[in-house]
Amino acid sequence: MNILVVEDVPDVAATFAALLRAYGHRTQVALDGSSALAMVREFKPHTVFIDVCLPGMDGYELARRLRGVPGLADALLVSVSGNDLDDDKWREATLDKHLQKPVTVDALVEILNAKEPHKLSR
Repeated sequence: MNILVVEDVPDVAATFAALLRAYGHRTQVALDGSSALAMVREFKPHTVFIDVCLPGMDGYELARRLRGVPGLADALLVSVSGNDLDDDKWREATLDKHLQKPVTVDALVEILNAKEPHKLSR
């Protein structure tokens, strides 16, 4: 599975991606929303983990824009944040799931192994 990690802290992004690779997934890392948008057309991720607090374009705006990219309408978009989310912004951004930082391996495995990931509860 192709997984994009969008996280502005390079060490966190690299660790997150390495963990996903250890589970057999192909990963790419973007450090901001603009970089993520530039790479999704070629990489075509099945899942995108999005830090909500990104520089410039926040994770909510990125999620809205990703939904408009051809071929990504059905991608699993997972917000990742150390803070509580704004429920209205979360719904408007059409995010599918939320992970609270620090993210556990069990939480990642649950999301990636779900038969119907869009039906997971938040």
